[in-house]
Amino acid sequence: MDALCVLVVDDDEDIRQVTRELLESAGYRVAEARSVEGTLHFLATSAAPLVVLLDFLLPPDDATPVLHYLVTHPQVAARCAVITFPATPSLLTPEYTALAEHLGAPSVAKPFDLDTLLAAVAERAAGLRQRGAMRAVHAAALPSAS
Repeated sequence: MDALCVLVVDDDEDIRQVTRELLESAGYRVAEARSVEGTLHFLATSAAPLVVLLDFLLPPDDATPVLHYLVTHPQVAARCAVITFPATPSLLTPEYTALAEHLGAPSVAKPFDLDTLLAAVAERAAGLRQRGAMRAVHAAALPSAS
């Protein structure tokens, strides 16, 4: 399994930079995206397990298409753990909220408490690692075709 990566998705460069520095100082590998299109491309092309910190307001409109993509592509969602990362939770649409709930995505609103964000990322990363270990155990338990 590839090394876990945290994908910071936000259209605000300052937020991406501060969040990247925080996560890197905690030992995480970090990538960034600033739009729906960039996020979808990263999700489709990365093989790494991903913790996705997902802002709501993203060009061209909002991040709902990202959540919809994960719900409709379970093979990609299996290696992703989303944390919603909105600046204004009151703006979240019912569709965005329902999709986030379907994916089991907790929310860390901005401005965020550093410890709260790091704890949420650690929890989601641990869940991904456990899922990866379980897949490896199940794969090893399958009889080989002879």
